[in-house]
Amino acid sequence: EIDVYLLDMDSKYGSSIYGQTYPESLKGSSAISYMEIENDFTEGVFKSKGYDALKVTTAHEFFHVIQFGMYYNTALVWWMEQSAVWMEDRSWDDVNDYLGYLFLFFNNNQTPLNSNIGDFKYGAAVWPIYLTKKFGDDIILDIWNKLSQDRSPDIESFDDVIPIGLAAAFGEFAVWNYF
Repeated sequence: EIDVYLLDMDSKYGSSIYGQTYPESLKGSSAISYMEIENDFTEGVFKSKGYDALKVTTAHEFFHVIQFGMYYNTALVWWMEQSAVWMEDRSWDDVNDYLGYLFLFFNNNQTPLNSNIGDFKYGAAVWPIYLTKKFGDDIILDIWNKLSQDRSPDIESFDDVIPIGLAAAFGEFAVWNYF
């Protein structure tokens, strides 16, 4: 069972956010967690509104629950967010909320892909989207299994999982983004 709380996130945190997932109890390198989700999605900051916002938020936050259960490391926030945004689109292909964040990636092309700074990581969801278009959906699980096995938040762990290697995949990813 997963505890999910619907509340006015703006009142609680002083800013409008879709939701958050928190570790509740740590056991080794994993965590049991709970979710808090915005109760109405009416504030102006939301790219999607109403039921569409609820759909992508529950997919996103539920994937964090899964991630935390596999391997919890705050240095891995960049991949947690990128792959959780990927899960939004994978779960609800018709909503496309992530499109509202792509500028965060494309306007900051000097920012490292594994940056935990600011909201860049939400727009950088194009990285796991590329990976799954090129190698299939299982690549995301394979990467999470490798990170969990290595107990490492480093992007270098991807090299052992990506069939053509990290460097070649990133080079192709850059070309895809250019065109």
